[in-house]
Amino acid sequence: MSKKLFVGAAVLLAALIGRPRVALAACMSDDDCPNGGSCVLARCVAQDGSPCTTNQQCRSNTCSAGVCITPAPSGSPCSNGEECQSDICSAGVCIARTEMLLSSGPSANRVDLVIMGDGYRSGDQAKLTADAKTLMNTFFAQPMYAAYKNYYNVKLVHVVSNQDGADNGSLGQLRDTALGAFYDCFGIDRLLCVDDNAVLSLAAHHAPEFDKILVVVNDTKYGGSGGAQIATASLAPGAPSIPVHELGHSLFGLADEYVEAGHAHCDSTLDCPEPNASVFSQASQIKWNRWIDASTPVPTPDSSDFDGVVGAFPGARYFSDQFRPARNCIMRSLGANFCPVCQEAGVLTTYTFVDPIDQVTPPGAVNLIPTQSQDFVVQGPRPNPDTMNFVFSIDGTPVAVNQTGSFSLAGSTLGNGSHTLDVRVTDLTSFVRRDDGQLLESSFSWPVTVSTPACSFSPARPGSPVTLGALAALGVAFGLRRRRG
Repeated sequence: MSKKLFVGAAVLLAALIGRPRVALAACMSDDDCPNGGSCVLARCVAQDGSPCTTNQQCRSNTCSAGVCITPAPSGSPCSNGEECQSDICSAGVCIARTEMLLSSGPSANRVDLVIMGDGYRSGDQAKLTADAKTLMNTFFAQPMYAAYKNYYNVKLVHVVSNQDGADNGSLGQLRDTALGAFYDCFGIDRLLCVDDNAVLSLAAHHAPEFDKILVVVNDTKYGGSGGAQIATASLAPGAPSIPVHELGHSLFGLADEYVEAGHAHCDSTLDCPEPNASVFSQASQIKWNRWIDASTPVPTPDSSDFDGVVGAFPGARYFSDQFRPARNCIMRSLGANFCPVCQEAGVLTTYTFVDPIDQVTPPGAVNLIPTQSQDFVVQGPRPNPDTMNFVFSIDGTPVAVNQTGSFSLAGSTLGNGSHTLDVRVTDLTSFVRRDDGQLLESSFSWPVTVSTPACSFSPARPGSPVTLGALAALGVAFGLRRRRG
């Protein structure tokens, strides 16, 4: 094929696959391109600093202010997002698209919480980071979250909106935001929703490891929501408590504990599905009865005499004839802590995402001789205070109980043959009184083989250093014996 036909075919192919029609010279090599350009896919592209009108004209695929540029890394000065690798220029500086606010372990064995902002313009991204940290600090100030902070990773994804606020919020009826936040969702003024598809698309690209997503909305009108995957919270006064409440729905499956019209009543036979609401008023039927002292009346009067007591208080899940575990809880009032029943649900749910064991050393079967020892170590997240308990057993018999997660095995303590070293890890936390699913436990087994090496002697070649050395040693030995005898 001639050079002319080759170039013509390449140009035609580019047109057929929808390549933008720009004034680019066809080429077969860099020599065909003017001004130091490069030949890429049979078209000339310009180097940085060359004039341009479209991204396709630039080798870097970035045309900014009529000039080809290579986007800069985070921390570099900028005048617009096109100049940055992350596409985000905030207050004259390129910033990263994502930042880790808390990193406590491998994503595969942690609760991965992702925070995004909506209604934050390019110049508001530092504010988004500050707001996210404030919310996170309030989140982990809750006693249960504080104890299990090592079980969580938190990543912030920066999202740039054209305008601040949210639709129907404090700044007007319509706002141009990246995630489409809006109040009056389903006709409820304070219910704050977002475009779920936009949120999940961003998460899939920038935080595919997410377990739950919290969208912080840059609007001071009170509002929030807690869906199965996505929770939202505004920046209203008292805002740091809003995401704690909403993630109580999204993360732990908790019910609201206040009375409000417009909702469906729980089934009077099957009970409410949430762990903190019940239709039953007899202690024996209440799902959290393990927390109710025998001296506590059930139903429990809604009186200050029963502050801090677990019982069955009227008013839960929007109806006055349904019951909640405590007189006050953050699922009822912002600023409160989770009640003991909600804390238990939180710990149990956390362990559906996190196994008590991250890794073990050695990772598999072990071979020992009687004179050898082997250290076995179990690593994993630890609550604070540490309530993890490790039981090591050999062939079914417990041999060590500790909190260190380590055990040293001497081959001399076992007979020759095959053995099994087991470890069972259990969180003995007081936050949980019943673990029907054994979520707070995990185990691992090491096959251990002990064998005594057979003695063997292989004569060395005559004249070798080993033979002479051996004879010399024997001579010394005999000489010592003669001198002693």
